[in-house]
Amino acid sequence: MSGVPPKNAAVGNWYSFQPKVSSARAAASLSFTIQNAPKWTTFDSSTGALSGTPEEADVGTYSNIIIGVTDANTRASLVPYSISVTQAPSGTVSLSWVPPVQNTDGTAITDLAGYHIYYGRDSTSMDQVVTIRNPRAASYELANLSAGDWFFTVEAYTSDNLTSSASGLISASL
Repeated sequence: MSGVPPKNAAVGNWYSFQPKVSSARAAASLSFTIQNAPKWTTFDSSTGALSGTPEEADVGTYSNIIIGVTDANTRASLVPYSISVTQAPSGTVSLSWVPPVQNTDGTAITDLAGYHIYYGRDSTSMDQVVTIRNPRAASYELANLSAGDWFFTVEAYTSDNLTSSASGLISASL
């Protein structure tokens, strides 16, 4: 039996490990066991796979986890190990823009009401929006974004709910 199980897991992220077994016996005759499995995991006694997704309540260290395997004559196990569950990393993106002063026809803007920030994980489908109801705002900070790629655009809007064209696409990798 061999394999190096991941020793870290993040809240909300999938954790998975399956040991490798070399046996002259048929795989059907193998039986896997586990000691001290974290409560947020599922263990498959026919394959030895340990998997699950920890939640915030699961933050902590789970020690002395031992996965073993038995065939008709032999028992083997991995060295005891621990899994440390931590909060999922989160990031902050600061966006800034120049407030518009004129309409596309060149006339002065007199009824600017605020801004819409559209954002999401896919540049073609930004499915989240923040509305800023302050026409003098020139920046905004989006916090607690999960790791990965994010995309953003900003639109100005008037008191009549007319919107400007979207700003250029902005991206960030966290």
